[in-house]
Amino acid sequence: MRTVKVYWSMPMDIERFFASEESKDIGFYYITRKFGNNETPLYIGKSYHSFKSRMKSHEYWLKEYRGEILIRLGRIISPNWYFWEEYRQLINETESILIYNMRDVLRENVSNTKSVRVSEDTLVINFGHSSIIPKRIRQRA
Repeated sequence: MRTVKVYWSMPMDIERFFASEESKDIGFYYITRKFGNNETPLYIGKSYHSFKSRMKSHEYWLKEYRGEILIRLGRIISPNWYFWEEYRQLINETESILIYNMRDVLRENVSNTKSVRVSEDTLVINFGHSSIIPKRIRQRA
């Protein structure tokens, strides 16, 4: 079984996100909306180029929500990959696992909500500031 460890950053508001050095990295992002005392999961996505460039494609629907938009960034800590195509596949499969397992609460995701396909049995371990993302997710191939 393959184990993927994902570290999630502290949540940041939009302005802080766009100003941060972290926005230049790649990996996963988790968007939520805080309104009053409630935080609502909205979207999980991936980025191959930079979080900042990917987030710009979501600006149009993010403006529809009242309250504060928060973004957590997820980076694969383990395994380490040296070949881009293998790393890209790992990002794709891990994103698919995350979305599929949270499909009932994510308001904006439409892909990966009906099924998930992975190349091998996978355990995703989420740590850091993952909010309601399950700490451990097992997915069979």
